[in-house]
Amino acid sequence: HTFASVGFDAGELGRRRYETAALFWSNQPLPKIEAKPAFSVFYLSAKILRAARLPLPKHLRIVSTFESKMPSLNASLLQSGDGRWLAGPSAVDASSTEGAIIEALSLLAYDRLMGERLSERE
Repeated sequence: HTFASVGFDAGELGRRRYETAALFWSNQPLPKIEAKPAFSVFYLSAKILRAARLPLPKHLRIVSTFESKMPSLNASLLQSGDGRWLAGPSAVDASSTEGAIIEALSLLAYDRLMGERLSERE
C-alpha cells in the first residue's frame, strides 16, 4: 500500500507478483479450460466444474457472470473487461461497472459466509 499511496506503478512487473502457474490433470479427457492470462482464483471452481461437465451451484453461476467484465480482482489490483489494470477496489468509483461488480461480489461473499445463504436458493 505504501507504493500505491505515492502513485508508484510497477507496471507489468508489479502485476506478475499476483500470477501463479497452474497445471490441471484429469484421468479423463476434458475440454480446454478457457481463461484469460490473468483471472481471479474465485472463478476457478466454476471453470473446473464446467470442464468436468458438472452442474454449477447458483452462487458460482452468479460469480461466473462477472468474469468477462472483471477477470482479475484482489485487494490491490483489478483488471477491467477491456484489459485495463486499475488500483484495487478501494480506488474504484462505486457508480462504475467495476464498482457495481465489486459491490455484488462483496454481498455474495457476505451471504455465503455470514448471511442467510440467499444465493443458494433457486
